[in-house]
Amino acid sequence: MTATNEKITNSDNDTIACICGNTADSSGFYAYNSGNEVEPTLEDWDGESMFCAACLRVFRQSTGTVIDHPRSIRMLDGVVINRDD
Repeated sequence: MTATNEKITNSDNDTIACICGNTADSSGFYAYNSGNEVEPTLEDWDGESMFCAACLRVFRQSTGTVIDHPRSIRMLDGVVINRDD
């Protein structure tokens, strides 16, 4: 993983907002593990790693710290989404 100095923010009403402008009400955020979207279960997920479906930044849910920004992520349905940059 590639660490950055970026942070995902929580607003006053506890709504997550990504650096790219995405919120839970737009593209959303999903559980992440090793390049894949995963079900948020004890077996598949660490309970912390989330990714932004708009820009693919991976962050720690508790702190908002961006911990990776992969070029692609495989969704649960097998579709691979790629970063636009």
